[in-house]
Amino acid sequence: MEAKNRIIVALDVSTLDEALGLVDLLQPEVGFFKVGLELLTSEGAPKVVQAIKEKGGKIFYDGKFKDIPNTVAGATRAITRLGVQMFNVHCLGGPTMMKKAREVAEDEAVSRGITRPLVLGVTLLTSLDYEDLVEMRLMDELNIADPKELEEVKNGRIKRLVQNLAYL
Repeated sequence: MEAKNRIIVALDVSTLDEALGLVDLLQPEVGFFKVGLELLTSEGAPKVVQAIKEKGGKIFYDGKFKDIPNTVAGATRAITRLGVQMFNVHCLGGPTMMKKAREVAEDEAVSRGITRPLVLGVTLLTSLDYEDLVEMRLMDELNIADPKELEEVKNGRIKRLVQNLAYL
């Protein structure tokens, strides 16, 4: 793997012009560009993805899909058709939803003769702290006893869950 393919730059801007300025500047040194909700909502996913692809950029679609399996399947079909290299789902959507996303991405890619996008799982948002998770009543579910263990979870368990999702 080329070193630059290990680098993902977040295009956390609200206009396509700003995003493409960053792509022009960084594309020779960066493997992937992460497009998130602000840019996708402001400009529209097909328009954003197409414009970045035309510049030679590879795309990580940060939509954090989380809904009933059939709805996520539809979103997965659409994003796979756009030709992104990776996208994510929220693991709290459950294993059935995650497996469905993986299966649909594979089926859609095969039917179009393209490479299947990598499906990543988001387990916990990095903005959540221990108190947030206690308030959300997730600490018992996650079997986490204290703030220190939460950091270990973020650094260890998450990596394993994401690796496991890649093999679903």
